[in-house]
Amino acid sequence: MDRMEGEPGAEIVFPNVLLLSSGGNVEIGKPFINGARVVGEIVKHMRAKKIRVFIFKRKKGYQRTIGHRQNQTVVRVKSIVTG
Repeated sequence: MDRMEGEPGAEIVFPNVLLLSSGGNVEIGKPFINGARVVGEIVKHMRAKKIRVFIFKRKKGYQRTIGHRQNQTVVRVKSIVTG
């Protein structure tokens, strides 16, 4: 996921659940499912693999290479609470 605030080991709650499936029953939110939430734990903060962006303008002799690394947070889902 994109970087989130909090230290590793901290609990984080996602209150907006779009789809919930239990057994063969699927419930779709409009836009969210009332009372449902996902509880997770922050495992670590890291940076994604570097991507290279190449900019080129033809007939002008202009070219440039830049790189980008996105900050990410690894989250482990502990439970899905329905209500």
